[in-house]
Amino acid sequence: MARRVADVSAPGGRIVVWANVSTTTPVFNAGFNISSITRNAAGDITYTFAAPLIDANYAVVFGHTNSGTESRLFATPTNASVRVSTFDAAFAAIDVGPQTILVVR
Repeated sequence: MARRVADVSAPGGRIVVWANVSTTTPVFNAGFNISSITRNAAGDITYTFAAPLIDANYAVVFGHTNSGTESRLFATPTNASVRVSTFDAAFAAIDVGPQTILVVR
């Protein structure tokens, strides 16, 4: 059976996954509870967790350092991964990076 990150009753939750990634070809710089990073297409990356979470009821916090780029984020969570899609102001898919992602549960 796969091990799972425990659910705790800490006020305000806790960070259960984090990663710092350079993009277009995802390069994992640092993180916790990440087993793989997959670039599905431009602006579309899946972060797979090393230890699945209990469920998909978590918050995703995302940031990047593209100067002068307005981006919109859409996250598709499961208990084993989160797929992050980024778009410019006209909703065209774009790669942004370096990226930092936090999953708080």
